[in-house]
Formats: sequence, structure tokens, C-alpha cells
Amino acid sequence: MKKLIFYCISIIIFCNSNIQAKTDGVLIIPFVINDTHNQPILKKMISDMLFSRLNLSQCMPVIDYRKLNMVKNSNIDDIKAREIAKQQKLSHVIIGSVSIFGGQYSIDTQLYRINENKPFYTNASLAASEKEVLPKIHEMSLEIKNVLCGNEFDPHVSNSTSKLGKFTIKAFPHLDMKSRAITIADINQDRHPELFVADKHNVYLFDISTNNLNLLGQYNVHHVYKIIRMDAADLDNDQQPEIFVTSINKLSGQVASFVLIWKLNELKVILQDEPFYFRCFQRFDKSIKLIGQKQSMNDFFSKKVFLLKYHQKKLFIEKTQAIPPNSNFASFHQGQFTGSKKDFVIVRSDNKIELLDASLRRKWLSETHYAESQNILTLPQKVQHQNEKYIYLNQRLQVCDVDQDNIDELIVSEHHASSGGRLFQRYRQYHSGVITCLKWNGLGMIPLWKTPQVSGYISDYMWFDITGTGKMCIAVAAVTKQSMFKNCQTQILLFYDR
Repeated sequence: MKKLIFYCISIIIFCNSNIQAKTDGVLIIPFVINDTHNQPILKKMISDMLFSRLNLSQCMPVIDYRKLNMVKNSNIDDIKAREIAKQQKLSHVIIGSVSIFGGQYSIDTQLYRINENKPFYTNASLAASEKEVLPKIHEMSLEIKNVLCGNEFDPHVSNSTSKLGKFTIKAFPHLDMKSRAITIADINQDRHPELFVADKHNVYLFDISTNNLNLLGQYNVHHVYKIIRMDAADLDNDQQPEIFVTSINKLSGQVASFVLIWKLNELKVILQDEPFYFRCFQRFDKSIKLIGQKQSMNDFFSKKVFLLKYHQKKLFIEKTQAIPPNSNFASFHQGQFTGSKKDFVIVRSDNKIELLDASLRRKWLSETHYAESQNILTLPQKVQHQNEKYIYLNQRLQVCDVDQDNIDELIVSEHHASSGGRLFQRYRQYHSGVITCLKWNGLGMIPLWKTPQVSGYISDYMWFDITGTGKMCIAVAAVTKQSMFKNCQTQILLFYDR
């Protein structure tokens, strides 16, 4: 009997020690709403949801700052918040803000330990409208609950959200255009890359080092040409990147691409009317090469894709580039997705991604649609009243070892279609989207992370080193149309990896 009592007491002491090892409590400070109207109802609802969700966990006491018997302060920074939490004998404090710009809501949250100057947990997300703010707060509350209660997420489980959307967001003012393509190039070799944006008939060069998009240069294309994609690389190693722009002659329906350089503070064309669809392609050995594909007599693509050599402002066909069957210059990529051997990914005509091994045997097929675009290609009618032949060109695929584990990940766009947006073959409409990083988990490709949801149609994106020192960033071009009576606008968003 004595042994049993001793055993029970030991269990109680052990349990109490475990409880004390967890957080002593968390203080919720009302979020700051950065808007002229301050939106008191939204502010109240955020605090209410945080309190209710965290209180359900029952692993720590949760205190709402609004309920404290003290003189309230509307402007509380992290230092003051930690002081208040310390006075209340709590171990953690949550602060945050909601910034409203362009109809979108940027939500930033920090969780502090009271004795630390830096937050040990941060969350940044973007809501497309006010009604999407609370669902974002709900998801974030669940993450905080798991952090405080010691239930860390597994980043390799498909329903994990611990690594989804951990980005600092920089939003530039809207541009009065419908962007079709973007690319990045360091034109000055100063480790501060510039942004190229193309609409149907123009290529613009912007400085992105400040809070505004400063226009550095512009190249105007004749209205008979339509730009469909754009890439940049310094292929001849002369410290002067080339901009490879794929365009279509709308009258003939033929590919008529051109190449630009930045020289004497001006965008200048050095090659034009080239018969290739261009793509700067990262090969299996991580080298960047230019590939090109021509049209055939009766189809969008000829059978061969060529490795092109750019030298002394001329293009030469170096050799044929092998690609998987049923793919084209834009729809395939290669990398070490599942191990040390070469794998292929292709975007099928239905915009599902297929993973193939080196022997071209299928290893995985996605259920989700990826790399969708509104970029439509058509062939001219050779016979009157003949049905017009068309396809949608998929968006870019980028491959990178994001988490530096010697296994490649695939970075790709994922759009959310409007109601009926995929029902009609000639009509594609998207109301929002994200950029997703897919990683092999042994059974298939699952999200390693996603950017916050972006309102509008993502016309293009780029994953790039913004400082030349390994600080990665995603540039996203989001096209929105305020109403049927207004022209489209484009907003450039930068998502910095935390």
C-alpha cells in the first residue's frame, strides 16, 4: 500500500513538473489596424478569435489585455507589451498588426518570450478581402497553439502549415498595365538586381531597391507583335545580361522573338525576328543555358528543342536538347527531386504535374492544377471557317534546393479559378493564387511552403537572390481588374524568405 501511495505521489509530482515546464501564460495585445478608419469591429473580432482558439488548448492560461484592470494604452510596442506580460506574471505575449493596401489585408503576428528582444515565432499572411482575415487568424491561432503547447508541426506531412507563408511582404504601388511576363537581372553588377516587366507590347525596366518602382527604361514593340514570355541571363559572361523576349507576330502567327541589352542607360534590341520560343533553362549540372524551339508547319512546336549558343550578338544552334515525350520548351524541367539521380517533371496539357524518373517512368501525378496561365497561342486559319487551333502556354517552372538538403524542390504557381473558370476551354479566369514549393516525401510531391494568397491572377513570378548573398526572394506579378469599366492593373509583390 505504501508503495502504491509513493507511486501515485511520484506521478503527481512528475505531471506538475511537466505542466510547469510549459508556458506560464500568454497575453494577447489587440492588433493595430493600419487604416484611416481603424476598423474597431475587426480589431475586436481578431482579439476574440485569438482568445477563444488559444483558450481551447487548455495547456496554458490565456489573458486578454482588454480585460485587465489597468489604464489602457492604444499604442503598445513589443517592449511595453513584454513589460505588461511580466507584471501579470505571464511568460509570453502576442502582438500584431493588419495593414490594408489595395483592398488586401497584410497580417503580421509576433509571439515573444518576455525576456527576449526578438520574437521566437512570426507569421505573415495576405488576405484578399476583409472576409478572409478571420480564417487567416484561425489558421495562425492553431500554429501558435501548437508552438506554445509543444506540438511542433512536421514539415514533411502534407497537411502541415508550419512552413507555409513565413514571408516578409513588400508591396509596390499598382502599375496601369496587364503584365504578361517578368524577369530579374542585375544590369549594373552591383548585387542589387532589377526587375523587367512586359505587357503585350512593351518591356519596362524597374529599380526595386526602394519602396517605389522607379522606371529606368522602356522598350516599345510594334503593335503587330505580342509578347508571351521573357527570361534573362548573362550567357556570354560579359557582365551584361541579355533579355530574351519571346513574341508572336499576330498577322502571320509566327514566332518573332528578340533580344535586349541595357547599354548607355537605354534598352536596346540586338537581335530581332528570331524564329525561336526562348527559355533560359537550368540544366541538371546547375548551369544556365538558352534553349529554343521553332514552330512546325502545322503545329505550335516542332519536334526538336535546341540548345542555343549566344556569342558576339548572334545565336547558333549548338545541339539538340533531349526532352520528355509530350512536352515542349516550356513544360519540362529536370533535377534531383527524389535522390541523386536525374528526374524529370512535366506540365501536362491539363496542367497537372507529372514526375518521371530517368527512364521516363511515372513516379507521381498531381491532383492539383499547377502553372496555369491566360497566355493563349493560336494558329492562323488556313481555310476559311476552319476551327481555330489554340493552346495555353504553361507558366514557368523553377527548380532549386531550397532547404539545402541536396534534394531539389519545384517552385510553381497555383491558381484558384473563379466559378466556371475551367469549364470553358477558351475562357480562363482566376481570382487568386499562391506560389508553391513542392518537395518529394517518399510518396509524392507535397507543399514545403506556400506564399500568402495573392488576390488576382498571377501572370508570372521569379525566385531569385535579391542581394547576391543568398537571401532568397519571390517576385510576383498580380493582375487585378477593379471593374469591367476599368483597365487592368498589375501589382508587384516581393516575398522575402524568413
